[in-house]
Amino acid sequence: MDGFILKFGTAESVLFTEKRGPLEMIYTAHIAVMAIVTEYDTDLYESSGAVADTVRRNASDIIKKAIYERPEGTSVIDDEDHRMLAEQIEKQLEKYKIKAEIKDVIFFANESPENAAENPDKLVDDRKKSSSSRLEELKNSEPPHGELISISHSSSSSGMMMNSNAHHSDSICKKDGVWTLTSVSMPAFQNETVTVYKIGEEVIKQIEETVKREGLAAFDGLRYKDPYPVYDYSSSSSISMTFDDSSVGGRPRVHKSLDLAALRQCGLDDTVTELCRLISSGGEDKEIISVEEKKRTGMGFVMGMMGMTPGGGNTPNTENKTPAPKTAPVPDPPAGAWTCKKCGYNANMGKFCSECGERRGE
Repeated sequence: MDGFILKFGTAESVLFTEKRGPLEMIYTAHIAVMAIVTEYDTDLYESSGAVADTVRRNASDIIKKAIYERPEGTSVIDDEDHRMLAEQIEKQLEKYKIKAEIKDVIFFANESPENAAENPDKLVDDRKKSSSSRLEELKNSEPPHGELISISHSSSSSGMMMNSNAHHSDSICKKDGVWTLTSVSMPAFQNETVTVYKIGEEVIKQIEETVKREGLAAFDGLRYKDPYPVYDYSSSSSISMTFDDSSVGGRPRVHKSLDLAALRQCGLDDTVTELCRLISSGGEDKEIISVEEKKRTGMGFVMGMMGMTPGGGNTPNTENKTPAPKTAPVPDPPAGAWTCKKCGYNANMGKFCSECGERRGE
């Protein structure tokens, strides 16, 4: 029997306890597993697909039991290379008449908030210490910046999950002496709406104060480490900033890009939420300048994959001899975006083009 690769993981976080010194600590964890199935009961399973379906359907139970039934005195947190956990998962799979070799375990755990209430003097997670030290190190090494002249928040998703292939961005900059907010919204399978607002300087001051107070310009080097990857879906969220550093002896345009998932991973969730809210709100005195709706040229591709038309009916698979028009480029794409070679859409952030579904090239 030829082996085949099987990937599965916990749909929800797993709650477990461990003895850490004199304290009983509570942890929540997300776990993803890659296994090579080498043998299975052919009387019980008709095919490798039936094996994969069974494992994925029972993945949470398999992983939870691997943790709960581990040998006494062993630690999930201190498990080097997660070898112990891998062996326990292999044993759980054997109960389903499946023999497999666990090739990789991606494990990400956090202390439960209950620890703070039950153990005021609890041990501090080394990872949190490391993150805090890293942030302070970055802050101390960042040179001062001048006036903030533009800032934008962009988020996008792509893949086969429901409501993916969507994009949203809010960009603030000064044009002809007037501060404007350009909001671009493109929900899944819908057209793009571009709304331009005139905004006051009060919200600009609040944004600039938040950026400087938290030292956010120093964090453009942080990158998110996905503890629980999904292989048919990707999403991203970032903030791009431009400073005029002429007043502090620098260049007139200095760009910084923030990976918001990385900031949240380092414990800056409240800061990220506040900054995104300020950018998208545009202040209380914003005025609409223009509203424009642009046709989403790539929607037919996705609907065609589903055998549907935008109106909801099925259509025959006939050849369309009229080539689809190239997608109009986004005037201010988010930092780190890539341009699709097939349709020309230039604001992609995931592995697949948000317009036509083309996979990102190497």
